[in-house]
Amino acid sequence: MSWVLLLITFLALLAGFIAYTGDVLGTVIGKRRLSLFGVRPKLTGRIIGVGAGVLIMVLTTSILAITNSNAVTNFQKYQEFYNRNVQLEAGTRQLQSDIVNLTTELELQKEELAKIQAQRDTLSADNDKLNQLNAGLNDLNERLANDMDATQSLVSSQQNAALELQKQLDAKAQQLSDLQTQISALEAGGLTYTQGQIIHSAVIAAQDTASIREALQQFLQNAQNKVTLRGAAQIKPLSTDDANSLIDAMFETPDSDILIFSSPNNQFKASVVDYSIALSENSQILSKGQLLISQQIHMGSSLLPVSREDVTAALARLSSAARDRLLRFNAVADVAFETTGLSPDIFAEQLLRLRGPVTIGMVASENVYVAGPAKLEFVIIY
Repeated sequence: MSWVLLLITFLALLAGFIAYTGDVLGTVIGKRRLSLFGVRPKLTGRIIGVGAGVLIMVLTTSILAITNSNAVTNFQKYQEFYNRNVQLEAGTRQLQSDIVNLTTELELQKEELAKIQAQRDTLSADNDKLNQLNAGLNDLNERLANDMDATQSLVSSQQNAALELQKQLDAKAQQLSDLQTQISALEAGGLTYTQGQIIHSAVIAAQDTASIREALQQFLQNAQNKVTLRGAAQIKPLSTDDANSLIDAMFETPDSDILIFSSPNNQFKASVVDYSIALSENSQILSKGQLLISQQIHMGSSLLPVSREDVTAALARLSSAARDRLLRFNAVADVAFETTGLSPDIFAEQLLRLRGPVTIGMVASENVYVAGPAKLEFVIIY
């Protein structure tokens, strides 16, 4: 910084010296009326002054060039910067013009945007209304869909009910037709077996496989004889699988077995009698001397004795109750029921000799099995 101040001071003193020298030369030439290049003395003094100024400029520039080698370059750059500045000013003016135009266009766009926003607000309001209408339509559609589903379900259930009724009607019609056929067959005497009727039953006491097979063949032969007597051609042959199953089941039981063939339905003049198979163990249900059933009866008094008919009726009721009790003990429906010991008439004679309440019963006179026979006798308990 001190060097720059020294340079400026030096240039100022040098310029002052040159200016002073030029002024003195101009004054001397003016006073002496000297002429330079044949011009007037006054003009010559002016030329000397101008030359001094030019010399000052040249010396200043030269000194600057000597002291600063970049001065010329800086002057050139200054010129370039000046030219660029002129161009930039022209560009700036163009930009300012463009800014004005763009500002005007922006204002127009703002106005257009305001119109679009107003239209958007209007459309948004309309859209809200449409959304509300759409929501209402959706609710209506859902209600309609639910109503349609309910209606469809109702129609479907009614159709199913109608189909079920039609099936029932068809089944009833078929049953009616079957009943009419059965009635016709009954009128003509063509009923062979009723539903559930026992075709044939027997107790098979064999324990080894060979004996069981022989007993089963005899059972089938007896069943065939029975269906022949009923007017049918033959009984359905026993399949190999059913025969083997029956033999295995009979072999596994330690006691005798009850084999029953029963009619699965009403059969009319069947050429081949069908049957269902039931096999059960012929187990013991009563031991000898065991009480099966008891009942108290009143024999009246000496003044008002009971009649013989009343006693006979009481014994009949006791016998019927004893048969029902046997059935509850898993006895077969057609089990043989026998009264041993005293006959009902002799037992009634003994009861007629008694007075007051008397408890009577029926006990097994022998061991009783499911297939029977059930041999029972009347006893007076007390």
